[in-house]
Amino acid sequence: MKGRVAACVVALGLIGCALLHLRQARLQAAHELASAHARTRRLDDEALRLRSELLEATTTLVRPRDLEPQAPAEAFGDLAY
Repeated sequence: MKGRVAACVVALGLIGCALLHLRQARLQAAHELASAHARTRRLDDEALRLRSELLEATTTLVRPRDLEPQAPAEAFGDLAY
């Protein structure tokens, strides 16, 4: 009788350890997923910042008052539509 009780206690202990291991594995997977999501977000923000800087560096702002008057369409002859 004592052997059966001891076996049940050991079995329940092993089952408890297995459940704790599964729980820990799930928590670790969730943590890794959250870390990957945060890293992806940081990289997206950095890419957006770099695109913005590139756009600012390559875009020339032209104001209408800075433009020279353009020739009328007749000056282009056959090219005028």
